[in-house]
Amino acid sequence: MLRRLYDWTLALAARKTAEYWLAVIAFVESSVFLIPADVLFVPMA
Repeated sequence: MLRRLYDWTLALAARKTAEYWLAVIAFVESSVFLIPADVLFVPMA
């Protein structure tokens, strides 16, 4: 499953619309994960 997601992400990165897809994925991530990633990194350090 992760390999398929990885391959899909690489396929999107190879397209001319890669910047658009990056913005879409970043927006979806910020909508789903309401806690900023930096807050999660502090306990891991």
